[in-house]
Amino acid sequence: MDEQDRARAEAEKTTPAMRDTATAQELAAYQRRGTRTLATGTIILWLTVALKVAGVFDGGGFWVACAVPLTSGVILTRNAHHMSRVLRVHPWTRCPAHVRRRRFGGPLVTLHMPASDRPLNLKCTLVDSRALTSDGPLWWSGTPERGGVVRVPGTTALVRACPAQRRGRPVFRWLLMLGLIAGCLGIAGSAASEDNPLVELSVVKASTFPGEPCMVRLKDPFTGDHRTSAFLCSEGHVARHPTAEWGALVSYGPFKGDLYNPYLEYPTASDVDDSLLLAGGLLALVGSVGGAHTLYRRRHLLTAAPPPGTGQAAHR
Repeated sequence: MDEQDRARAEAEKTTPAMRDTATAQELAAYQRRGTRTLATGTIILWLTVALKVAGVFDGGGFWVACAVPLTSGVILTRNAHHMSRVLRVHPWTRCPAHVRRRRFGGPLVTLHMPASDRPLNLKCTLVDSRALTSDGPLWWSGTPERGGVVRVPGTTALVRACPAQRRGRPVFRWLLMLGLIAGCLGIAGSAASEDNPLVELSVVKASTFPGEPCMVRLKDPFTGDHRTSAFLCSEGHVARHPTAEWGALVSYGPFKGDLYNPYLEYPTASDVDDSLLLAGGLLALVGSVGGAHTLYRRRHLLTAAPPPGTGQAAHR
């Protein structure tokens, strides 16, 4: 019996955590929550775009209302994918732990591994970390290099944990994020330029030679004020009488109110939108390719089997 008990104990030490029924059910519930949140944000986004295109309203707070569930859904889905890969390979290990709550962000956890003299410092995600309130034993599954999952004994909530100090910095991840933000700003500016209003102008001082700006007077539709501004006049173009011109005003962003001739020139806002689209596309491309290459190189660190005797299976 002693030999059988020892063999059973050794087998439990290397049993993947996903074999535990409660762990598998909690992970499935976590994945469903991420999918629902992401689907909710996507539906709100498409509804806002449809109403914007139909001219019902300009979107307003609905853009923020769709950004929150979209961001939360992406984070939950990414966490679930990472935890699934960890729990399918690594066992649960019971470790003494010290928990330090932070005002902003998730808690910091220090695990004292049974097979190592060096403590393992982890940074937990803010999602589902409410159970990590005090010091005590925690169940741990993962690797010191790539992080993993922690769970409070007696509960089923799974919390993703990452190394508090990484050897490398997520440069490509930030490049991808900056690229997406820049691209979205460029697309939003290009879409908003369709609403730039046309205004009638009164020529105050004509230009002396072609290409020289003339001075015009207009009523600003945004503020209702009358003002004088430089304008690139087009001789006789859609003019009702010799001293009249038609111009357009930028309707968005820091360039709101800038006057330009829609028949002869592009406003500075359009140049900025094009630059954001180009820069965003390049950054997103570099971030995607570099991130995929880095993920491919580090994949074996995450899926490598743990050495024998480093874990202890959770009680069913």
